[in-house]
Amino acid sequence: MSRAELRNEWLTNISLEEGKTIAELFCNQNGMRIDYVNYTEVLNIVASQGSQWKTRLLGGWFINPVNFPKKASVVLQLAEGGTHVAAQIEETFGLGIIDPHFKSKYVTYFHQWMDELAIALPPIK
Repeated sequence: MSRAELRNEWLTNISLEEGKTIAELFCNQNGMRIDYVNYTEVLNIVASQGSQWKTRLLGGWFINPVNFPKKASVVLQLAEGGTHVAAQIEETFGLGIIDPHFKSKYVTYFHQWMDELAIALPPIK
């Protein structure tokens, strides 16, 4: 378990195939590298972003949270009433101390990322 992470789940009425395209585009538009895609009955996309080296060199207080090291996963699965979306984003800073200010920058970015993903794959109301 990481020291900073955010998880969320919801149902959307977007098809699995369309969801795959949207999730991959979302990752690319957010500057994330797609590390893994598995598409069978369940779609699993794992992406990463940022640089541990750059964050350590310049310090978490001084760089944009986009550059913080992190990993995200988006899992889409057909469900009754729509497509189930399970998303998670977490820090991958590794060994070292994440002080409260540094952690709050991660968490703020994670909430922004999750909100934008929910706009791309809107929940059923």
